[in-house]
Amino acid sequence: MYERAVLPAGLFLLATVLIVFLFGRRLARATTRLLQWGESLSIESLPEEPLQLPFEEMQLIAAGTLASLQNERDAIETRHRFLRFASHELRTPLAIASANAELLARRGVHDSSVEALARLEESLKNMRNLTHGLRWLGRDEAPWPDPDPVDLLLLVNDIIKENGTLATTNNVAVEVVEAVDTPTVQPRVLLAILCSNLIGNAIRHTRDGRVEIRLNREFIEIENRGKQLGDAVGGHGHGLGLQLVAWVVERAHWQWHEDRGATFRRHRIHLTPAQN
Repeated sequence: MYERAVLPAGLFLLATVLIVFLFGRRLARATTRLLQWGESLSIESLPEEPLQLPFEEMQLIAAGTLASLQNERDAIETRHRFLRFASHELRTPLAIASANAELLARRGVHDSSVEALARLEESLKNMRNLTHGLRWLGRDEAPWPDPDPVDLLLLVNDIIKENGTLATTNNVAVEVVEAVDTPTVQPRVLLAILCSNLIGNAIRHTRDGRVEIRLNREFIEIENRGKQLGDAVGGHGHGLGLQLVAWVVERAHWQWHEDRGATFRRHRIHLTPAQN
């Protein structure tokens, strides 16, 4: 009688162990498939549908992963379309302005206008560099811009002059307070986009204050103190200027650190050695 009771219990235990074993093996296989599928995903070639899995929870993970990557791909494509469009649209007015500046230079200008013409020509050169930079940022496989010997102090001083009227309007003093070992070798066009947008953004979003700039070959730091206007200066993802900076930093593999308080914003870009 006792042996008869033990036998069904033993069979039940054996069946339970077998079921758990089979379920565990199925779960392990599904997990392995999910991990391998996730590792194989690429922004450049995403599947239309997520991997089909036997467990609802895993199916949700697969669907969520694919949706996130599709959103990222769409955002990248939108960014690239915008940059290509912007660089294309800038060509015509830039060509017209350049032609007229050359015409003025050939005909000659009054002595009092020589400096203004020089500033115009310098601004047009910077706009051409910006257009090339936008075109480069808008292409995934674009060749890396050639690095040039660049003196950061000279570059930044030119940008400060370009923003002089805006600084006066906003009652903002702009000063390079530290410049040590400023010659570097980097793509000039990318440094120009970076510094122009960070400095211009700092001045634009400050009233009755100052912008302090610190430079050396390894980093660029721009800090604005005073009455802060809006949140556009306070984060990497806000405002077109800072989006351009973010895209440049990403493609150049530089590092961007930002700090903020009630009366200041500070951006520091660490420059890695130029790519070949």
